[in-house]
Amino acid sequence: MIAIKYRLEGFKEMQAKLERAGVQTLPTVEDAVRLGMIRARNTAMKDYLTGPRPAKLGVRSGRLRSSIFWFVNRRANQIVGTIGTNVVYAPIHEFGGIIVPKRAKWLRFMVRPGQWVSVKKVTMPKRPFLHPALEDNRQAIMDLIMTGEVKLLQSELGLKERFKIQKTKGLW
Repeated sequence: MIAIKYRLEGFKEMQAKLERAGVQTLPTVEDAVRLGMIRARNTAMKDYLTGPRPAKLGVRSGRLRSSIFWFVNRRANQIVGTIGTNVVYAPIHEFGGIIVPKRAKWLRFMVRPGQWVSVKKVTMPKRPFLHPALEDNRQAIMDLIMTGEVKLLQSELGLKERFKIQKTKGLW
């Protein structure tokens, strides 16, 4: 699972000023992150999990593609967007690696109908689908956040403060 985490400095102060001015605060930054997660999920499904092989993953059963989920959590002055999958073989595709047998001396698998192979290890190439989907949408997510209703409310009320968005954890 990959999480993008931002700390919004000045969020509580801005929220208090907006409430004193009689404006109900809207969860617009949260909405922007939510839209960004949807865009990243759609990009992963469309651009990275539909082939062509071997550079990208192709579709065999559709299980990995249909398992991609996202959610957004809001805690105090943090909004965290998370995109991931619970499919057990997703990490080996995302990060690459070496597969070795756990309970036997050999790995045995079919490469073509009727043709079996036995090997000591398999080196899987890195074929990421979540990280590049987030990277492809990074600017769009930032644009959604910066041009959202929060910015409009600030300018309409003549407030000078702006949110400072800092990456505290994640891939960027």
